[in-house]
Amino acid sequence: MARRTELRRIHFTGTCSGKYHATRNPRLSRPLHEEVYDLTITEFEGRNCEVITEREHEAFTHDLSAEEVTGALCEWEGQLYRMQLAEVRVATAEGPEGVSKEGQDSFGQFHGTFTAVVMVPYEVFVPEADPEPLDVEDDDEPRTWTGTGPLNRVEVPVAPTWSDGCATGGCWEAVGWLLTILFWLVAAIALIGLIGVAPLVLLVLLVALLLSGGGILGGAGEAIGRVLGGILQFLLGLLAVGVLLSVLAGLFSFLKERPDERLRERTEQQELETQEDQLVVGEDTLIRHHLRWQDHGGQWHSMNWEVFRSHMRASLNHLDSIARHLPSEEDWRQLYGHLARTDSLHLSRLVSAARELGTREGLDRNQLAHALTTCVQSIPYSWVLEEPCPNGEGREWDGHPCKGEMPFGLNPPAGFVGDLRGDCDTRVLLLHAVLEELGYDVAVMLSQRYRHAMLGIVLPGRGSSLMHGGQRYYFYETTSRGFRLGYIHPQNADLRYWRLLKLDRDNPNFDNPSPWNSSRPSTTAS
Repeated sequence: MARRTELRRIHFTGTCSGKYHATRNPRLSRPLHEEVYDLTITEFEGRNCEVITEREHEAFTHDLSAEEVTGALCEWEGQLYRMQLAEVRVATAEGPEGVSKEGQDSFGQFHGTFTAVVMVPYEVFVPEADPEPLDVEDDDEPRTWTGTGPLNRVEVPVAPTWSDGCATGGCWEAVGWLLTILFWLVAAIALIGLIGVAPLVLLVLLVALLLSGGGILGGAGEAIGRVLGGILQFLLGLLAVGVLLSVLAGLFSFLKERPDERLRERTEQQELETQEDQLVVGEDTLIRHHLRWQDHGGQWHSMNWEVFRSHMRASLNHLDSIARHLPSEEDWRQLYGHLARTDSLHLSRLVSAARELGTREGLDRNQLAHALTTCVQSIPYSWVLEEPCPNGEGREWDGHPCKGEMPFGLNPPAGFVGDLRGDCDTRVLLLHAVLEELGYDVAVMLSQRYRHAMLGIVLPGRGSSLMHGGQRYYFYETTSRGFRLGYIHPQNADLRYWRLLKLDRDNPNFDNPSPWNSSRPSTTAS
């Protein structure tokens, strides 16, 4: 029997007070963004709780009477529950009071009731089972990894490999043979020009002798001619066969080359141009990055990436409150889906900027998806580690900047928008959230073997893809410039080791079937 830690949910309601911030569009009835922060709980009650009698509790240092609290350690029916209030949803609010407006942003204070959900870890015993083999028999279904064990994410960017449509050792080899023959023909003509006509006449007589079988010289000459002629014919035949095989091999290699490699074109993309501004908006700070980049065709695009500092803080605090170890791919799917849901409000400005990009530059649906993906590709790669950075926070390590002590080694979407530091799954999760808001059918491509994540998207294309639900999802690399739709680095190209994950961000019960696993006592409000 093996032990496994699962989570149960407790629903809380209560009264609280705090501060209010909303971003509104006059043309819409609902705010584009709405949040509460600096919450103080006055009273609360819980329901639908299965009490856990044996578990440890984390120390809590905040005072409930303080003016600004981001969490509370609450006691209910003899048990203690840690509540992260950054993600509490206010159900009814009286006010807000003293509202001030800055453009489309409103600020104020409120008093009202709240609802929250706390995840309580508990241990269950399950029978041990041997890992199941890879299921790769049906090519029409997505390749899935059904084994057990920890899932690791890639921590190394993939450098692009250029292809000009002619494989090394294939058609280039055939061209080499043709150039070699041409060289010797030119050399022979040049030699004849140097030695004069007389040697040329002797050479013609020798060839005639070989071709006639030596009949010109009588019996002995005939025998010698047959031998020399046979040797010459053998060598010429061998050379002809070699050239023919080389040409056929080159053509076959070109035709059978990976479709995703033929899709790549050599484009000299310029480096990403960035400019950062920080604007004070009421009691908050708006972080803005003006990005300018080239797509695969060399066309320049530009847009602003904007996020409030309070959104970054709320997203990071929420991520930190979730259990730190996920033992299966299913749990990664739950985590990604949860972050996509909880960070969706934080990305409202980025989604609006993406729509504006398509309208301003006249991009169609496919062009907009490629433009947004190449934008993320253009952002320099950064390590995102769960442990401290080896050379210090922000310093370069193994050729790339490092961001350390991040839960799961993941920078959540709002954090990536704010500091432009992200590895593979950080980038994929942001693109997934934005593209899904824009109406694209997207997924997360995850590989335990390659420790890498890529975006999966339904678009017209060719190359490497996985089928799911009757739709073809093409791989899209996000960690380096130059990768086109459908191209996978050859080192990661075995599709048997890739899994397509559809995130259940819109399913309110998404975390019921397979709750997150926790190696430490922790609860979280969402």
